[in-house]
Amino acid sequence: MSESDNTQLSSSLSWVKEEINKALQEARASLEAYVEGGDAADKAKLQRCEELIKQVRGTLQMVQLQGALLLTEEMLQLVTSLLDDDERVSDTGVAYEALMRSILQLPDYFEKVQSGQTDAAIVLLPLINDLREAHGESAVIAQALFSPNYNGIMPPDMPNVRRLENANVSDLIKRTRQQIHLAMLGLFRGKDIAQSMATIIDLYEQYYVNAEQELSKQLYWIASAMCEGIADGGLDTEAFPVKPLLGQIDRQSKLIIDNGEAALEADPPSELVRMLLYYVACSSSGGE
Repeated sequence: MSESDNTQLSSSLSWVKEEINKALQEARASLEAYVEGGDAADKAKLQRCEELIKQVRGTLQMVQLQGALLLTEEMLQLVTSLLDDDERVSDTGVAYEALMRSILQLPDYFEKVQSGQTDAAIVLLPLINDLREAHGESAVIAQALFSPNYNGIMPPDMPNVRRLENANVSDLIKRTRQQIHLAMLGLFRGKDIAQSMATIIDLYEQYYVNAEQELSKQLYWIASAMCEGIADGGLDTEAFPVKPLLGQIDRQSKLIIDNGEAALEADPPSELVRMLLYYVACSSSGGE
């Protein structure tokens, strides 16, 4: 999300935050009254809690606060399960606790968004998964909620990487692809990993410096960053399944060899780039 988008979201939230927080306070009171009342047959208070969360959801839809909206959707799913006496809710105490924590923490999330934090469901993932697990749903993995906006973001200048004259990136990849394959083999076999990654990084940097199109430049720039994480030990290849991504990058390289950079424009490798960015974000590397 761009800085201007964050500013607009913060401004919109300022208009409705008081209304949302008031609804959440009443939802909290209704849930507490239902739990403490001890009469599970009288669900009017729980139904009131559901109505108030729906009200919050409607407001969040209006201001397009997507992270918080996803959390309220999960809150409603759990409330519905409780109202329906869904047998998947094996422990109502755990369910009430997860719902209460979500109600209590949403206002803090709004404050952080207003102070400049990006609205991102991944920040709320622990709460989301607690709600889901309380009524028998599988947990959401972090990658599924990682959706960065990288449109228009271009690699920095690389003065130390030579731009070839009278050559295009398709020819360059074709000439050097065998070197990439040998370096990948070294990584897969666990031999000379540092040298293997240095070779791949060097070639990826050459590719993005010599590429003309935005998507191919982004692909090799981000791919080189992930490889840097592997090279300096900031990204554990056993803990993170990054090796298959190198094969996917190679397939994109083959497309460029066969059809030029326009092949990526015709069929953008968006999911591949998203996963590359996710593993870059997971890396503990301190490099550029």
